[in-house]
Amino acid sequence: MIISDSKTIKQVQDEFSGKFSFLKLEFYKLPHEESGYSNVKDQINTNQKIGDIRLVDNAEDIKIDKNMTVNDFEQMFNEKFDLNVQVFRKSGNIWLQTGITDYLTLAEQNRRGEESLTMV
Repeated sequence: MIISDSKTIKQVQDEFSGKFSFLKLEFYKLPHEESGYSNVKDQINTNQKIGDIRLVDNAEDIKIDKNMTVNDFEQMFNEKFDLNVQVFRKSGNIWLQTGITDYLTLAEQNRRGEESLTMV
């Protein structure tokens, strides 16, 4: 997944969801505490370009390892790109911020999202 200034948030979100069908990525003006939640009022419009919302100018191809924890993934975005992201998991018909389950891997979160659809 290449993170570059010319991409929109929506393009990055679509690439992420292409890898993890039951997860989504949201971008925020402010970071959240570890195992915490982001405030919806700080959410950034998906039409914004990456270059318009970050101070660090580095285009980089990042490898998303399905076995990395959500916390590590979110921290990587902050450290490498100065971007505040929050992973959400599908739960039935709604999206939940992972928050207190950030210790789970992306693969585990995605699996839980998939399983939630069979429980509805």
